[in-house]
Amino acid sequence: MPFNALQKIAYKLYKPILVLEDVFPYRKRKAINTYSNLSLAVLAVISFVGLITGSIAAQQVFPAFGAVAILSGKTYGLLLIVFAIKFSLVALEAFNRSYYGRGLNLILSEIDSDNDVPVSYEVAAIMHYSEKHDLLHGFLTSPYGEDIMIRLGIMEQDLHDFLGNRQTHITSEQTTIESEPHGVTLPVYVRSLYKQDQEFQQFLFKREIQLKELEGAADWIMRTNRLVRNNERWYSRDVLGRIEGLGKSLAYGEKYTLERYGHYIINDPVYVAASERSLDEDTDVEAIEAELSRSRQANVVLVGKDANNMREVLAQLAHKIHEGHVLPPIEHKKIFLFDVGALVAVAKEKGAFEELFKKALYQAAASGNIILVIENLAASIHNAMTINADIVSLMADYFDAPELQIVVTTSEAQLHKDIEADTRMKTNFEIVRLHDLDETGLVRVLEQRAIRLEQKHQPIVTYQGLVDIIESADRYFTDGVMPDKALDLLEESMLYAESQGVGLVTKKAVEGVVAMKTGIPMGDISGEEQQKLMNLETELSKRVIGQVDAVHAIAGAMRRARSGINDPKRPFGTFLFLGPTGVGKTETTKALAYSFFGDENAMHRLDMSEFQTTDALERLIGFSDGTPGRLTTMLKEKPYHVVLLDEFEKANQDVHDLFLQILDEGQFSDPAGEEVNARNTIIIATSNAGADLIWDLAQSGADLGEHEHELIDAIIHQGIFRPELINRFDGVILFHPLIQDEVKEIANIQLQKLAERMREKGIDLAITQDLIDFVGEEGYDPQFGGRQMNRAIKEHVEQVIADKIISGEIQRGQTVSLTRKDLQ
Repeated sequence: MPFNALQKIAYKLYKPILVLEDVFPYRKRKAINTYSNLSLAVLAVISFVGLITGSIAAQQVFPAFGAVAILSGKTYGLLLIVFAIKFSLVALEAFNRSYYGRGLNLILSEIDSDNDVPVSYEVAAIMHYSEKHDLLHGFLTSPYGEDIMIRLGIMEQDLHDFLGNRQTHITSEQTTIESEPHGVTLPVYVRSLYKQDQEFQQFLFKREIQLKELEGAADWIMRTNRLVRNNERWYSRDVLGRIEGLGKSLAYGEKYTLERYGHYIINDPVYVAASERSLDEDTDVEAIEAELSRSRQANVVLVGKDANNMREVLAQLAHKIHEGHVLPPIEHKKIFLFDVGALVAVAKEKGAFEELFKKALYQAAASGNIILVIENLAASIHNAMTINADIVSLMADYFDAPELQIVVTTSEAQLHKDIEADTRMKTNFEIVRLHDLDETGLVRVLEQRAIRLEQKHQPIVTYQGLVDIIESADRYFTDGVMPDKALDLLEESMLYAESQGVGLVTKKAVEGVVAMKTGIPMGDISGEEQQKLMNLETELSKRVIGQVDAVHAIAGAMRRARSGINDPKRPFGTFLFLGPTGVGKTETTKALAYSFFGDENAMHRLDMSEFQTTDALERLIGFSDGTPGRLTTMLKEKPYHVVLLDEFEKANQDVHDLFLQILDEGQFSDPAGEEVNARNTIIIATSNAGADLIWDLAQSGADLGEHEHELIDAIIHQGIFRPELINRFDGVILFHPLIQDEVKEIANIQLQKLAERMREKGIDLAITQDLIDFVGEEGYDPQFGGRQMNRAIKEHVEQVIADKIISGEIQRGQTVSLTRKDLQ
């Protein structure tokens, strides 16, 4: 739609308040209102004191009161004048708010109200004040535009410089505004200007801001503004229509026993947070609402990963009931959290417990407005069983009662174990599984929490910061569930920014918190780290001898992972090391752990020859009885490691299938249904598969790289690995057999380590070429590479030195030089 045509529509819809803004702007009205409030308070106090002290009796006792009485008498006129001004301001604001209520989501319609207006008030206000020769300037200098830019982390000076140096302008005659079914809202208007102004696109692009983020920030400002506007319209039909009648509660029965062992969810802290959320469509809440509104067997089993999340969803339902958004069968219902454990503790024995429990259920049903919630049904059943009571049997009489709806919460594992096995529960309850919030839902949760936290902390949260908090919480923090992890990270990021003296919570602040808590390097790459990454091949080659291709592939993968361009839904890097034994596959893995995580022990090693039996999968991920698996435990305790799968070809097919999923998705589920995150790992599988062919090719002088496909085809043909599994690895690295000179280099490295250990004992070991040659010859085997190296050093070097120390031939402070004669 042409800008001018839309502007006419907007002016027609909001003309009275737009004119009011022209004549008497909101900021002036607000300032005068503040002064009038203060003046009223002062004048009222003076008038009140004058009223008391103005009596003749008071003046006879305290003559000084006469002056106060005279002064206060003159304030009455001023008080009435200020009151008139205040009343006029209130009337103007009521007039203003009655118009900008158009377009709000109203449940109870009002005169001249229309939820689906063609243009929102925010857009109308921006268009009204926009200069026709440059619409973008009008938007960016409007209060809404300034707020959006702040949420994007763009400061006032940067904006001023951009507007002052603009070369092109978008005019009202040239510009068209997109429209959507719900009309032109603030995000739609912003998107239209963005698409038609390339300078603005470049300005944002240089600051790493995309259209999606611009629209997200605009949506945040719009919804925040509408929430404020809704709250200001306290006299609207929506607000007044939801106030309960004074005698309404008298229509329901007494609940004395029930209230002794629980509380209404509206009195729970979680309800406050839920009530501050926007009531957007929530499929989980709607599903619970639909089941509770059935005419028969209106009971729900709520299945989720986290007890707090389940309680929060119920709190949202309670808020929805309070707001009048629910289906008629559950209007005016109260959600009550019943504590079976507390009842067991008080009753102490079966008879007393059953009597109290039945009484509580009777009162809930007789009241007629109770939705009874029993959290963690498995624990409640167990608590009752300690005194031989069966709460399911006690509740059974009410399963089909229309006067009472029952909600129980449980985990996926307990659902299968305790509920699905019970015919009564399975027949009379409907299962509702909570879904994870998508990114849009998570952003909206964090937006509202950010606004509340900004009232306590100085930094302002940017929209990009919110998105990065969600991505980081999901990727780097394996414990807990969303949105709790993201909410915790939000507050920590604000505290971090505040401690650094930074006014904005941006991606950099979030990365600082993540790096501090996990040890994973984050943020911009510079200085020493930059040099280390660029020279990584050199660093790795100091420990990994002769495997140039392997070193190059590993270094490239690490640079991709650190730069952040790798797929965040997969592990940092995944490699299959193929080659004969003793050629440095494990040593390469240790060098990688040291280079990436700063510690060569930052490595989980699994000998896959131990996972050949039929129970191999359970021993890795966990058993159905709750016994954790080795891989699950490793990843949960230390999620930022290299995972070494030694002799991977020996694991059974189920294990290969598991890693097919891990390599592709970066996670898997344990028997309890909980996700285990492997995205913060580097996974390396080693295998001797094809070692004979590698040996033959090396002996013939062939280039292994040129024969890689031939080798992989042979492994697939032998049935060792399936093609889809091999293809999931980022790279298949071929390790060639070591030659004599390479083994001598390894001997030198190992001897240097021995010399360092001896130096700690006060003895210097001279590393001579004669010593290196001897150890290299003794530790080399054409078939086993450098596998014998450590044994050769122990048997020929360490043993000789140990004997000389015991005999007193070597003393502290001496330099030891060993000859071939000493070593043989």
